Amino acid sequence: MRQLAINGDPKIIIKAKGFVKMQGALVDDIEQVGLFKQLDEAFHDALFAGVNQLELSAHLASRCGHLGRARSLDLPRVGKMSSVLEDHQAIITAIEEKNVEKSIQMMREHLSGTMERLPQIIAENRNLFS
Repeated sequence: MRQLAINGDPKIIIKAKGFVKMQGALVDDIEQVGLFKQLDEAFHDALFAGVNQLELSAHLASRCGHLGRARSLDLPRVGKMSSVLEDHQAIITAIEEKNVEKSIQMMREHLSGTMERLPQIIAENRNLFS
């Protein structure tokens, strides 16, 4: 995030904003949750690409299988898609403003949402957890 806020490629920011706009069209349409999730991943990959770190993105994806499953269980929750969209918009705004600390804070908050809800996700899906 620091690199993006300082030296972010404007073309990448435009691309990320495009993914956010497309997500906006799908917000709270539960039948489109799969597409919304694909756009979420594309948004994050665009940010990694903006600082030439796509290999890091792939590495993280390969190591976060359980977290990915938890995110998939959390995403259909009422209001979650809206929350993700708001986070993405705030992240883009902080990057465009070249506000390093705010961009880091916004991404940190965004990435911690599912982790904070993990006990509730487990309680709601006991049959999927041992």
